[in-house]
Amino acid sequence: MQRWTGDETGATMSKVANWESLRHGVFDGSSFAGLSWEVVLLERRTMSCGFIELAIYLERRHMDNTIVINGKFIKRIKAVSEPVEPFELSEAEKKRKELTERCDKAGILYSGEVQIDQDSRLLDPPDAVKEHLGEKLVLAKAPPLVEFGSIPYDYRYFPEERIRPDNANWSSWSQGTYDTESKRFFGAIGDHGCKNAHLHLVEYDTEKKKIKALPEVNRILGRKCGQFGDGKIHGFPDMYQPFYHDTPHIWFCTYWCRYPEPLEQDYATGYRGGHILSYNPLTEEFYDYGVPVERSSWPLHRLDRKRGLLYGLGMFTEFLCWDMNSLEPRWAGYLPPCGRESDPFAIAPGMKWFNRCLLVDEHTGFVYSNNLLSKNLNLIRYNPHTNRFTELDVPMNPLTPLRSHTRERDSNGLFWGMSLKGDIYSFQPDTLKLEVHGRPWPLEDCFSVTIDSSPGGRYLYFGIAAHGRGYPYGTPILQYDKATKKCKILAFLFPYYYEKYGYIAGGTYSFKLNDSGDKLFSIWNGDFTDADVLFEKYEAYDPVASNWSLPHPHDAFGHCAVTVINIPASEREE
Repeated sequence: MQRWTGDETGATMSKVANWESLRHGVFDGSSFAGLSWEVVLLERRTMSCGFIELAIYLERRHMDNTIVINGKFIKRIKAVSEPVEPFELSEAEKKRKELTERCDKAGILYSGEVQIDQDSRLLDPPDAVKEHLGEKLVLAKAPPLVEFGSIPYDYRYFPEERIRPDNANWSSWSQGTYDTESKRFFGAIGDHGCKNAHLHLVEYDTEKKKIKALPEVNRILGRKCGQFGDGKIHGFPDMYQPFYHDTPHIWFCTYWCRYPEPLEQDYATGYRGGHILSYNPLTEEFYDYGVPVERSSWPLHRLDRKRGLLYGLGMFTEFLCWDMNSLEPRWAGYLPPCGRESDPFAIAPGMKWFNRCLLVDEHTGFVYSNNLLSKNLNLIRYNPHTNRFTELDVPMNPLTPLRSHTRERDSNGLFWGMSLKGDIYSFQPDTLKLEVHGRPWPLEDCFSVTIDSSPGGRYLYFGIAAHGRGYPYGTPILQYDKATKKCKILAFLFPYYYEKYGYIAGGTYSFKLNDSGDKLFSIWNGDFTDADVLFEKYEAYDPVASNWSLPHPHDAFGHCAVTVINIPASEREE
């Protein structure tokens, strides 16, 4: 890569003027007066043609931190300090704040400091689990060393006008990512709000043992206090470095929290839909790439890091394939018809992509999920090379749709994951073979929306009852051995962290291993509250008849925390 930089247009610019004109048309050098500019010449070898292709992009840096990449205006923001807007807490929130601070036994709620514990009591099973221990469900022999800390963030409690259903509270709905270079774990939290919503990326520095919430995303996007904003990040914040950035960024999309969509008065404030953003962990800068589809929002997103593609699934089953290098969509809209009956919940009849699953096969580039219009929940596939969708002869019944999956194939070419009802499955994309391996967790609430694989591929790591209700079962951390088909409990977070710190870990949407497979990172939905009150509400809950995805009074939400399970070497031998 060669670079020329300068503050004025001149002779250096003329060196690349002809190449630039080939890519973007002839430009007038005078248009760059007063701007700091940078021209980057990239050499890309096109193997199929056997020649060197010269590709140039021009980055114009304005004083207001707007840059232009491939003719697209991208907003770059170093940091935004949110203006303090004083407000009066509702009476209910005053009581919740008082209870929260009373239950915070060690005074860690607002600190971001990490506590480190290794205790045999982490392996004490609750009564509900004891009777199920045996050949297929076993306890680890050695307790892990656990790092635990409450995430500090502002606006933790709400004013009178804030309508707060039982789980419309501070919560985490995204997966996590680990940056090997900086040794930092990243996830996301939000207040599940609409008006004056708050949303943060979260960073845990494993060397400094410090947790912090990064600058509030809605303020970065220019949304003002009191306006409608996004309250969730609901997908995979993956890392990728496009050609116009010097280092890998964390990429993510935003998601609204008014269902099924914002009101016309919300759009009238200038709100347009979910944004695509990236974050540079080294410079602590955010980049806003705008709204790819007007009035769409993104309950799931993933990257194909080999091809530089961002995939998003919309609230109304819109499908987005967005090229992170050209900054252009390859597909943005609804799936094409396939001869099936129309669905009243889909805007357009045709295939309906299950918008809680994006299995991206970076080996081939194909992407998979379930067709919710198919009687047997057949798999569907998107081919980015041809921009075509296909329904496959791979039925899912009697399973429910695919809900979680590993990020990469294992050494046998298999993806592994879990269905919505908690069945472990494996999928071979080359042969289209889907095999069911049964439920590893013998009790109810056995689904997990997050799963990760050990470096050698032998073990799967996941939890249960992700929607904030794992504590009646001890909030177990589970390891599934693909060789023996045994499920091992590595730790119970409840009641240990409740008794010592006053914290009830309810459930998580993020399990992420580091590259060596000895550290398992998570952000938890949970609460500093009275466990007896939650258990009283739990008595009225029927996990079989209830819809797991709807809020229930006993869900533990409101205060998010980070854990790192340091898995003993003896418990992860491959």
